[in-house]
Amino acid sequence: MKGKSFETALSAVSAALAVVFLCVGAYVPVFDLTAYMLSSVALMLPLAKKFYAGGFLSYLAACILTFFISGGNFVFLLPFAVFFGLHAFVNGMISKYNINKYAALVFKIIWFDLSLILMYHFTELFITDNEIVKKYIIDNIYIAIPLIGSAFFIFYDYFIVKAQKVVTMFVTKYKK
Repeated sequence: MKGKSFETALSAVSAALAVVFLCVGAYVPVFDLTAYMLSSVALMLPLAKKFYAGGFLSYLAACILTFFISGGNFVFLLPFAVFFGLHAFVNGMISKYNINKYAALVFKIIWFDLSLILMYHFTELFITDNEIVKKYIIDNIYIAIPLIGSAFFIFYDYFIVKAQKVVTMFVTKYKK
């Protein structure tokens, strides 16, 4: 395949994989966080060849198709739409424009924390029956998110950057 046809095919496969993972997550609640992460990895396929437009369109297609296939489940789709689906794309843009990695990390931590606050208000992501968690974390959510969320994000971002390198290596091998 040459040029645009390869970009289109890679972006379509990326969107399809993301939709499959998200739909499984929507219908199997215990798989939801894993589905967000796997769909984020799926969206890395076009970014591996620096197809940024294709990567963003894959994200949009995944959001729209998952919304309809999951029966309009906006609450499930929100974490993917505001953070997980865009994270790989944002990392690609940071790399493309050579943005300082520390400034980018601060931006991404703030974005992640704001996303968690949004998810807290609109989803059931933080519901628990554990009294200790309720007392010390949920009741102090606006302190817990910047502390625990930021620490978790650094680990998550490191994982996603490494995953992008593996995906890039895979796509480069396939393209040859």
